[in-house]
Amino acid sequence: MSIEASVAMEAPPRPRLREDGVEALRGLAALMVLYCHSLAPMTELDPRYRPSALFWRFETGQGAVLLFFVISGYVIGLTNSGPFSPGRARKYLRRRAVRLLPLYWIAIGLSVLSRPRDSLGSVVDNLLFLQNGLPYFHWHASILASNSNLWSLNYEVVYYLAFLVVWQLEWRPGIVAAACGLVSALGFFWTAVPGFLTCYAGGGVFWFAGLWLARRPQPISITGEAEPWPALLLLYVATWKLKPTFLLLHRLGVPIPDHWVGLIYFDFLPVCVALLAIASGRRFRGWRTAKWLCLALPAGYFAWRASRGLLFEDPNFHVPLALTVAAAALWWWRPALVGIARMAAVGSISYAIYIFQRPVQWFVLDWIPLPAGSAASFSIRMVVFLILTFAVAYLMEHVLQPRVNRAFKGSR
Repeated sequence: MSIEASVAMEAPPRPRLREDGVEALRGLAALMVLYCHSLAPMTELDPRYRPSALFWRFETGQGAVLLFFVISGYVIGLTNSGPFSPGRARKYLRRRAVRLLPLYWIAIGLSVLSRPRDSLGSVVDNLLFLQNGLPYFHWHASILASNSNLWSLNYEVVYYLAFLVVWQLEWRPGIVAAACGLVSALGFFWTAVPGFLTCYAGGGVFWFAGLWLARRPQPISITGEAEPWPALLLLYVATWKLKPTFLLLHRLGVPIPDHWVGLIYFDFLPVCVALLAIASGRRFRGWRTAKWLCLALPAGYFAWRASRGLLFEDPNFHVPLALTVAAAALWWWRPALVGIARMAAVGSISYAIYIFQRPVQWFVLDWIPLPAGSAASFSIRMVVFLILTFAVAYLMEHVLQPRVNRAFKGSR
């Protein structure tokens, strides 16, 4: 998800608090994915019990992946800011391989063992990062049924390789992000553009926006300028659940293609960039406008509904409406980020949380003889699932990965 790229490598010395800000945001995104898959109204943790659909009104699983794309582009840009050279490129690729491959391949192995439903061909496709929800013209490399989270790793590898081109040719990340947006928009309206290319370009808007943010002026002191980050977190959820662009296009009768990432998610970009800018201490021209845009998008939509007497008509809009109102009320509450260190600890193991969450979930569902069929049994399974997920993630990130790094000394 996208998560692994946000581990800082060769980062210049920075205040610990600022590092914790980005780590905390990664940790929060990892918990959002965990929330999405464990509390979906399906029997994916307890074979005879479905969680209430009320929980689903707050999920932001795929939105968290888009946030990871922004963080990924930011950290790759921050840690590879020098001029391009073949030696630096080789070192960059070696670091990426050491960081991704060992844990990723172990996750695939555990996924197949915990839920052996995938063909050998599908496993090989995933081992090579070829998996995609959309076909490559007439050939399809399927996502693992036993670990659907791994879809975003394919996208990450594409962006890692694209970064080499951008780095070598010294292209401006903002222009690259805009170009990706144009390609994705073109593919949204014109079916001649392959769906997989449209989605790569759509995700590229988020990834290269993060790279663009890394090229902004040096960070300010995080404690020196407080920002409305609690309100922006509420707007993050509200905007994802509302999807204003989707609603507008749907109302206009525009056909919505079945794309994983694309034009209908671009309204989610401002709040992702704003949260990362606050977490990292970076600012950019138009910063104040960007913050207000995060509030204006959902607020404007609800103002339009209110003008037509439709504000409370659809219960699906009650949660994003409440979150938007709360965000507006809290807009001038701007607490410091000093107490963020604990969430940063989650961020330090977020890659492993993301890739091992599914096999641990199937292990709890299919292999451990636990009670089933009630809210109490689901709660027991949830506790076991969370303990195992965090334990596995900790062992992978803080026990195994350091040994891998030492074995490939010089790769970081």
